[in-house]
Amino acid sequence: MGTAIQNPAPTTIGLATAELILNLQREFPGVRLEPCEPVEGEDIHLRAYLPIQPAERLNAQNQIVEIEWAVQDKYGVQTIIVAIPA
Repeated sequence: MGTAIQNPAPTTIGLATAELILNLQREFPGVRLEPCEPVEGEDIHLRAYLPIQPAERLNAQNQIVEIEWAVQDKYGVQTIIVAIPA
């Protein structure tokens, strides 16, 4: 017997997206977010253009992953957010 894949409801995806945006803006003032078309298995895909130096990208990406995990756990969605120095 296989495991059924459940897709989150549009309302859930909307709430998760809003929380991601607010948390990213709180953590990184001046962030510019750009939506991307989700690929298979993703519910939310964003590019985060951050006012950081390229050398700070790894640290910023780690902070973003922590934000993502919290939202994924809370809403049961799959997210990808890519940090890009602006």
